[in-house]
This record gives sequence, C-alpha cells and structure tokens, in this order.
Amino acid sequence: MPQGLGLLTAQYRVAKYYLNYLRSAQKAYLQGSESAAYALSLFDQEREQVKQLQAWLATHARQDDRAAALCSDFAKISPDLFKIRLLPQEYLSWLEVALEAARRLGDRRAEAAHLLDLYLAGGPINAFHFVIDYARQALSIAQQIDDQPLVARAIYLYGNACHMGGKVEQAQAYYEQSLALYRTIGDQRGMAEVLNDLGGLAIFRRDNTAAQSYLEQSLALYKKSWEAGGDCHLLP
Repeated sequence: MPQGLGLLTAQYRVAKYYLNYLRSAQKAYLQGSESAAYALSLFDQEREQVKQLQAWLATHARQDDRAAALCSDFAKISPDLFKIRLLPQEYLSWLEVALEAARRLGDRRAEAAHLLDLYLAGGPINAFHFVIDYARQALSIAQQIDDQPLVARAIYLYGNACHMGGKVEQAQAYYEQSLALYRTIGDQRGMAEVLNDLGGLAIFRRDNTAAQSYLEQSLALYKKSWEAGGDCHLLP
C-alpha cells in the first residue's frame, strides 16, 4: 500500500474511533447528573484532538467522499457537548462545513439535520430573518424525503421561529402539528419539548389553566424519556 494511502486509511480509522467516543459521551450527557459531568470530562480529555480531527476532515471533505461523510457525521454526533464546550462561532463553522459536505454527497437527511442545528446554534449570533431560513429549508427537505421524525422536529423548530418572531398564532398551529406527528411516531422527548413551548404560549395568552396542563404533561413525558434513555429525538 502506498504511504499516502496508508496515512489516509489510518486517519479515517482515527475519525471513526472519535465518532464512537463522542457518541458515547453524548449518551452519557443525556442521562444527566453525574453522568453529564462525566461526559463533559470525556470531551475535555480529548478536546484538542477532536478539534484537530475536525479541521482535517473539513480540509479533505471537498475532495474525498469518505472525509465528507465523516465530516458530516462529526458535526451532529455530540450536539449538547459541542454547544457547551465550543465557542458559538466555532460550532457554527463546524455545522456550515458539515452542511456543505452533506450537500456534496447528496445526503438530504443530513442536510436537513444540519440546517436545523444551524438554526438552533445561529439564533444568538445571526439576525432572525437569516436563521429562520434554515428552519424553512429544513422543513421543505424533510417533507420532500418524507422522514416523519425529521418532519416533526422541523415543524416544531419552524414553530419556534414563528414564536420568536412574534407570530403567536402560527407558532401555535405549527406546535400542534408537530405534537400530533410526535404522538404518531411515539417520540416522548419530542412531545415533551412541544408541550413545554405550548405551555409558554398559554402563559403569554394568560391562559393559566391550559399552561398548567401543558407543562404538567411535558414534565411527565420528560421523566419517562429520561428513564428510557433520553435521546429518542436525536438524529443519528
């Protein structure tokens, strides 16, 4: 085997190792309490290596399909830890490169997932009209490929965008659509998230009875979700 090819093979092997490492850390984080602290320590132990590997994958993703696929997977493997341990602009740049890689590969599902993550990560940094377009694009793709879990999450986050933009009635309608889909597919964590935001809308309307009902349902579902592992809504 030529030396250059051997080095590439070794680097891909390292990348797959760290994907599994970060996947395990993310699962531990979702268990909460001491497990979350342990997950953060796992990330901190390998933080510099993870950053170097992501930079290598980003550089090679434009020329190599394997690097592109790994680059795309890398950005969405441990979102909670990335949000906490990376600078906001740094995480955004990882997602932007991953989005480009997914589009290069024609991976529509990954493309929609990255768009949703860009919406979530970009809100505190970019203008509202800019990030809402991420949610709109993701919803369109999810509907085109008919991926029901992804459609449910995209509708929910588009409703969230409407909520932030002051379009309360539209937000209510999108949340209800998302809740119905989450119920159909049996995603308790997704249902809990939507019910929590419906509770927020009810508080805004000063409908305290509805708010209490939504929030109590949300809390009960969050508890069930955590007991079951907590990660049912995450995109692999």
